[in-house]
Amino acid sequence: MARLHDTSTITRLPGVGERLDVEDVDGRAVLVVRHRDGHVEIHATGGWPVELDPATATSVGAFLSGRFALDPRTAQRLERVAGGLAFDWVRLDGHDRAVGHTIAELAVRQRTGVTIVAVLRGSQPIVAPDPETRLQAGDELVFACRGVDRDGFARFLEVGS
Repeated sequence: MARLHDTSTITRLPGVGERLDVEDVDGRAVLVVRHRDGHVEIHATGGWPVELDPATATSVGAFLSGRFALDPRTAQRLERVAGGLAFDWVRLDGHDRAVGHTIAELAVRQRTGVTIVAVLRGSQPIVAPDPETRLQAGDELVFACRGVDRDGFARFLEVGS
């Protein structure tokens, strides 16, 4: 069983997606690679890679995150919505352009087509945040978007374009 540690890291893999480094309960390295197309690979030390289809990967990711549970059938239904509806989250780093600005100042929905549905800050989520909510380093933004808008939104938060 994998668990997150304070030393877990997320690494962007240009042209591929993102890699999450975690350890299993015995301290063995587990690498999870989420490809841009939604596929996930899980590599355990000395083991074979495991590949999940996008719906199952979404379900497993939601489950592992502890944020919400999402049945694979629901994930498949969301993928069939015109344009593909995706729910995801991103953590703001101190150097991200969005830090220190309000949602209204950034005009997130108008510029990216993405809707921020919650801001996870500390132990209390801010559900349906007010446009005047000022974003802080360390905030996790839970958002809804078309799958094709996900990377552009992350780029927008980081560099503003």
